[in-house]
Parts: sequence; structure tokens; C-alpha cells
Amino acid sequence: TEATVNNETKNLFKDYFYDGYDMKFDQIIANAEFSDYGKNMGKSYREKLADALTVSKFASPTIFLYDAKGGRTDSLGVTDVILDLTGKDKQSGVYPLAYTLFDCWYHQDIFGPNYQPKN
Repeated sequence: TEATVNNETKNLFKDYFYDGYDMKFDQIIANAEFSDYGKNMGKSYREKLADALTVSKFASPTIFLYDAKGGRTDSLGVTDVILDLTGKDKQSGVYPLAYTLFDCWYHQDIFGPNYQPKN
């Protein structure tokens, strides 16, 4: 039941992900901080990142972009970490969310090197 799954004594991130995979979270944090997205998001993102990826405070939802083709990645290919998924241009709905993920995958808009904030 939902009550059992959400029991405060159960840390699903630790039990099913952190302990189950040989991931170097320090390297993932470093990659995310120095990615175009990390730079474009600013200091507050970088401050939240390390805290959000600790076992006891894991942020949900958190999205890892895996890209094994190159760029700055760890051994598993993590290039970006999205802590707060919002729709493109802060709009709500499934299509703006899909556009955010599209931009992430193709390193466009806030995920790209030429990002210019919209006024």
C-alpha cells in the first residue's frame, strides 16, 4: 500500500538505487555543476545539487540525463541532473514538460552553451 511505501523509515533511493548501482555521486555532482545547464541555472542550483543527491535528502523527482557519446560525463554517462522539472518557459502541461526534456537531450535553450535568459 502507499502508506507502506511512503513509510518514513524506508528510503527508496538508498534501498533500490544508491546501494544497487556503483555510481560515483561526487562525480555526477561535479559534472552537473559544470554542465551548461548547471552554469545557466546559477549558484542556487549548484548549492541544492549536492544536498539533493545525498542519501538522506534525495530530491524527488530527480532526472539524470545519460549521454554516453561524449562531453563531460562520468563512467555511466551522466551529463545533467534536473532537480525540479518544469515546463518550457515555466508553462504547465505535458507538452511544455516534453519540450524541456527535448531541450535537455539536445542541449538547447537553458541546457545549451549559448543560453540567453528571457526577460
